[in-house]
Amino acid sequence: MVSGSDRQPSESMLAWLVREGPRIGIERPPAELRAILVALFDQRSTTSPQRNLLLILDDDVAELSFDSRRDLALAGTRGLSTETDGYRLAFTSEIADVVLHIAPRQTGALTVRGQVLARPPRTSASIVVTVVEATGTPMTVYGDDFGRFVVADMPRTARALSILNASLRLVVRLPNGGNDR
Repeated sequence: MVSGSDRQPSESMLAWLVREGPRIGIERPPAELRAILVALFDQRSTTSPQRNLLLILDDDVAELSFDSRRDLALAGTRGLSTETDGYRLAFTSEIADVVLHIAPRQTGALTVRGQVLARPPRTSASIVVTVVEATGTPMTVYGDDFGRFVVADMPRTARALSILNASLRLVVRLPNGGNDR
């Protein structure tokens, strides 16, 4: 099983599970391990990022419900500077809400701090978040038991976040392709 400190699965761990799984009689892996394995399968079963974008079209898609760059300005309230402080986005769907704080880094990338708030009977525990780009290799991060996650260096070309665990599959399409300008 994957321990809390070793949340990044490796090729050798996956090979061990394939080799030893039938011998030890694993019928259904624990939810955390299953979510990681599903994410690895999704990542490895695609040959190009374009194909990866097509795979997530079957998932539930969350709709943008709040964007601090536009909604605070409409209310006549002064917002934060998106160039230094970042901005906030909120998405909603039938299965979960997702809140994001996106802040620019000096490197030109973005830092995303987010939380998935699943609706019962679903849970936000042990989520796997994959950043989907039009080009490049998808980036995967793992959330905690409260659905919180951090993407430290999300490229500005990111198009969507694919969020999954044992009880939910959700896509968050980023406005402006993740670019804050």
